[in-house]
Amino acid sequence: VDMSSHVTYGSCGGVGGLADHYKTINTDNTGAIDSHIVGQGGCSGAIEEKLSIYGYTRSEFEIVSVQSLPEGERTVRVTFNTKPSAGAADISKYNIYVSDTSEALGLSHGIDYIDRDYIDLITVDPPVVGVSYQLETIQDISSRVAPMVKVDTGFTMAVTETKWDAITIGNSYIWGQIETPPNYSREYISISSPKITNVIFENNGRAHGSQTGWGAWYEEKPTFSELGVIWGNKAVQMGSWRIKQIDDQHISVSHENDNVSRIYRDDGTIHGNVADFSGFLTPLGEPSCAYLTENYLQIGDWRFAEFEEERRTFLSVSHKRGKTARLYETNGSIHGGPRVDRNAWTWEKGVALQGNDECFSTSSTVPNVISFGDWKIAQMRDTNWLSFSSNYPNTPMLFQSNSRHPRHGGPRLDWGAWVEVPTSSAEGVQFGDKAVQIDQWRIKQFDDNHLSITHSNGVVGRVYRSDGHTFTSDSYSGYTTPLGEPSCAYVSENYIRVGDWRI
Repeated sequence: VDMSSHVTYGSCGGVGGLADHYKTINTDNTGAIDSHIVGQGGCSGAIEEKLSIYGYTRSEFEIVSVQSLPEGERTVRVTFNTKPSAGAADISKYNIYVSDTSEALGLSHGIDYIDRDYIDLITVDPPVVGVSYQLETIQDISSRVAPMVKVDTGFTMAVTETKWDAITIGNSYIWGQIETPPNYSREYISISSPKITNVIFENNGRAHGSQTGWGAWYEEKPTFSELGVIWGNKAVQMGSWRIKQIDDQHISVSHENDNVSRIYRDDGTIHGNVADFSGFLTPLGEPSCAYLTENYLQIGDWRFAEFEEERRTFLSVSHKRGKTARLYETNGSIHGGPRVDRNAWTWEKGVALQGNDECFSTSSTVPNVISFGDWKIAQMRDTNWLSFSSNYPNTPMLFQSNSRHPRHGGPRLDWGAWVEVPTSSAEGVQFGDKAVQIDQWRIKQFDDNHLSITHSNGVVGRVYRSDGHTFTSDSYSGYTTPLGEPSCAYVSENYIRVGDWRI
């Protein structure tokens, strides 16, 4: 039972006494006096300790924060420590003014919420970012449960600017913590596009697929706070949620209660609630290798990127080693992994708009690719494949370490290093005596007349002869002799030279 702090212990029948307050509250039954503390002989034992035995507590009703919603919004949210009475959002009870000049910020109307501890005051014009405002009560504001408890006239508090707890990726996706109704005990973060919410993560460790609602484009706006999005070391935090790279293989979406709603792994698979992968087990850290560009969000070795195509738009979740774990489409479709298409690590590094793009790699590997002009020669997907691809994009030739099928012709749109991520290895590309080696593949001048492309297992994918003919024979393997010291083998802007040959 809430009881006003103004209640005094005096004569039970006197003005201001306990019985008098009971009659004020219970106008339909003025005899409704609690005999536990008000007896025939007076207010026997009406002290704080006695009151607390029967569940009476002193009520406090106060404004705990006044916040203007992020830039462009016309809402000032007034939050109380408990639910305010009906009519608390009547704009005649408030004045919002510029701190230095006392110039009033016009109010249009107010919004009461039956089950919430705040009200919204809608302004005529949006508050100007960077200008200091004050809220003043010009009438008493009452508590809903204990109407005799009030915020007095003349109370003032500074209006705090806020930012959304959300990130916009490209033109079509928002990742943000979503404001929930007051009766909900759970909290949510979602990835949403204009027409549908692609995935919803709950703080109980569950994830839900596409549906309408619960997205930052709809009625359920993102939450907001004074700090908004907080960047960390290969991590970003939005409200109670953290997206953080846990190790070289994993990134997780976790809540501050340590439930993990999603784990993405570098092999393109996804996993559920494993407590050891919570991003809250270690500090957020100083901002590093976590940033937002025009088209993608990078967290460590992961990119969440918008792919806009002619008639379709996707948000891809991809790792720098080449695997794409998920594709979320604006029509609500979810395309699972592992897969190698729409990997944002095929893109050049973008300009950081937020966060910190300084990434200090601890990886001991380098990409297995040679670039020249509009072409790339690269080991793709695993050690068994070598592709020649152009930036159109097109792959005219693909070599395989299989003696029965050593090569696959084009044209084809897959397997190219312009649209997929090459493999990586400790050595990467090495130059030798009239030879170049790309991890397990060697392009080497065999003799004065022949150049071969060979896998380390001895399978020759192609032999080129100086008279312009081509053929296949494992007798021309580039691995029959050592790679040798670098000599007469190099890459220029537009070609690769290997001995007497130019590609």
